[in-house]
Amino acid sequence: MAETEKFDIYERTTNKIVELMEAGKLPWQKSWDSNVGAALVMPINGKTNRGYNAVNSAYLSFVMAEKESEDPRFFSAGVLRAQNMEFFQRVQKLRDEEKPIHPELLWEYRIKKGAKATPVLQKWKVVEDKRGNPLPESEQYWARKVTPLFHASDCIRREYERDQEGNILFGEDGKPKYTDHPLKAFVPKTKGYTHEEQYEIAEAILAASGAKIANTSAGRAFYSPGRDEIHLPPKAAFKELGDYYAVALHELAHWTGHKSRLNRPLEGREKNLPSYAKEELRAELASTFLALDLGLPMNPTNHAAYVQSWVQELKNDKMEIFKAASDARKIAKYIEAFMPEHFREKGDAPATAEGVVVDATPVTPEKEGTGSAPAFPTLVTDEKILALPPEAQAKGTARLYKYYLDHRPADAGAVPREGLYFVDGEDKGAKFGAVYYEQQLPASVQTQYELRPDYNYFANKSAHVTIYFRKEKQPDAPSHTPSFGTDYEPVATANYLREGLTIEAVYRQWKEQPPEGKRPIGIGDLIEMDGEIVRAEDIGFQRQKLVPYKDGLVLVEVPDAQTEKLTKAAEEAVGKESYQVYAEKLRQNFYRAGQNLVAYIKHPGTFQQTDSPMEMQRLMMDFAYSQGFRERAFREGLSSYTPTDQKGWQNADVCVAVRELTAKLQGNSFHDTTVPEFKNLLVASIQRNSPYAVISQDRCYGRRVLQEAEKTPSIRMLQEAQKKASSQERPREAAVAYGR
Repeated sequence: MAETEKFDIYERTTNKIVELMEAGKLPWQKSWDSNVGAALVMPINGKTNRGYNAVNSAYLSFVMAEKESEDPRFFSAGVLRAQNMEFFQRVQKLRDEEKPIHPELLWEYRIKKGAKATPVLQKWKVVEDKRGNPLPESEQYWARKVTPLFHASDCIRREYERDQEGNILFGEDGKPKYTDHPLKAFVPKTKGYTHEEQYEIAEAILAASGAKIANTSAGRAFYSPGRDEIHLPPKAAFKELGDYYAVALHELAHWTGHKSRLNRPLEGREKNLPSYAKEELRAELASTFLALDLGLPMNPTNHAAYVQSWVQELKNDKMEIFKAASDARKIAKYIEAFMPEHFREKGDAPATAEGVVVDATPVTPEKEGTGSAPAFPTLVTDEKILALPPEAQAKGTARLYKYYLDHRPADAGAVPREGLYFVDGEDKGAKFGAVYYEQQLPASVQTQYELRPDYNYFANKSAHVTIYFRKEKQPDAPSHTPSFGTDYEPVATANYLREGLTIEAVYRQWKEQPPEGKRPIGIGDLIEMDGEIVRAEDIGFQRQKLVPYKDGLVLVEVPDAQTEKLTKAAEEAVGKESYQVYAEKLRQNFYRAGQNLVAYIKHPGTFQQTDSPMEMQRLMMDFAYSQGFRERAFREGLSSYTPTDQKGWQNADVCVAVRELTAKLQGNSFHDTTVPEFKNLLVASIQRNSPYAVISQDRCYGRRVLQEAEKTPSIRMLQEAQKKASSQERPREAAVAYGR
């Protein structure tokens, strides 16, 4: 069901964009605005004033173009209902306090009759359970839903006619009297840049990029991948200087595709290949994002030819617009990083109207990837900067790294010998003193020899950073614990200026500007800084610790204090061994929930050709149980913290039993079995996969879940219909047989 929903929303979005493109309604085809300052016109959530992700932002900008509106606000019906409830509660409170009531607090926000919604696909990371407790990393997941949105022009404020006591008046037809008003006009917050400032910023971006730009082209702008050069007509050839910089940013977007930067396919310009049309669409969207941020016009002269090629590519691939918008956002981030300080908002937002939250003048959201994004770290080569503070130099240990000996003295073999500079057995900071090294020891070495670093000693102006890449063939099985030595390889090490240095800044530099010959850093890779190791996740970073195991070291997640406390309480409630079985069953279900059936079946050891058809049926039923497992667990408030929640687990398991049994009774199941055989498979799967069934050791749990599912009205109705149909078929079949 989820895959069908995904396909439908993508197809609908693409079809709508194609329709608007063919009608010539492109959101970026705007003329030069003579007003001072650039107003944000990219779509925003009308309630929170936050921008949408790249894909939804691109889609909703087309909707704005269709409506010929520069109002960027979009609302869901749920947001408007919540706003009305908020106003109602505020009115009640003001009445109780006998305070005056703002008239507009009595108005009602509604959707215009006949307005058509624009569905968008929203995704967010679930990192907490329903109680607000942080979920362990293995139980976090990406949730998704399709949300119908309405443009601000489709929303109204309804003012009801009331008597002196505040009661709504009704007409002769028995319907309330009212007057509908549009939403208050959107007043964007401006950046406050003059045109001269905009030109200076654009010129500074071009200079900071280091791109080779030749202003010798006659009437033609292009980027040459072979020469890695941008060719532009002279500035005097443009009617407005803003047009020159808009075109320059467009070509700079192409420039980022070079193999030494973001590495996108750039061939096919002369042969008019499909890849060239794709690249043009990405550059166009990226330069649009940049131009809107700076208030520059977006109107290159050769749109018409491009649009037709874009339309064809979108028709060929329903996902292309989503891919293009995502890549365009990466391009914009890459370019904005050259001058990040100029992509922050200037000035304060105007004051909001009393009591009117939906219509409050919004604070323009900080663009994704700009503003607060950390600057790239500064590589340190100056020996003076690498030196330790004066107090360290006075001890005669300048530029050395200090480690405490808590567990054993510095005998032969007890500490690494390479780089050892000095042993101070009299140091009172540890039981056996301290040792000094000429270089910072990796975290793996610190763990192996049980050395405790003194960060206060060598935490000076520089920090030592090491990047480890995850090997491509690392197993993805849920039971696999990553080995530090086997599954990862060090690819770079360097010292960076400590001031303003963050893990985020290091990751961003390696993501957007990796060293020549190195791939960009990605999910699963490691960053070590000052002995602390973090793993890059799809959102944020997860601290890791190294634990000795057999002959090597393995990486283990470092839970936060609250997670550790909750996990310990759950473990004590059921016993350590039972809890381990429970946690492993959770891990298996979460793993399967993120797979597709084909990939899961092909996983080594999952199913072999020699296995029986019944084994395949069992495998498919186990897979079916895990589908939607994360959503069911969240809905019932279940996690690794709730091994004793019998009611919650039973509700979740009854839900999956109803789903699978409904599909079977309606003839939509993949299982080619009779209904009784299917029920036995379902019972066995629940018994085998339910975390509660495993931990409770209740051998009849699966059967009771099925019985509860059969009591639901929907299943009872389907079973009755099946019995009726079966009774009607038997006499007919017998008569036919007798006739023969």
